Amino acid sequence: MELGASDVHLKVGQFPVARCDGTLTPLADHPPLTDADLEAALAIVSELTPARRESFYETGELDIAYTSGDLPRFRVNAFRQRGWGQVDGRRAPRARARHRRDRLR
Repeated sequence: MELGASDVHLKVGQFPVARCDGTLTPLADHPPLTDADLEAALAIVSELTPARRESFYETGELDIAYTSGDLPRFRVNAFRQRGWGQVDGRRAPRARARHRRDRLR
């Protein structure tokens, strides 16, 4: 969030990647991610919805909203194919901005 990122991409064996102003930037000051890192991220974003986490283990897909403390709301998508795939988070538009956009349609 300090970088002003709109998206964060997490994939095993790679650096975390942040999208800032449309540019994907690997966060090379963080070590490449492990299975445990993605498991920890999944546990955090699905903490309040354990049934959704269990469904992820069955289907290999998760689409969930996440917010915590002072952070903005995120849409989080995780998928798995033959082991871990990746976890992506996108900052969700604020409710007021969504409402304005819907009124213009």
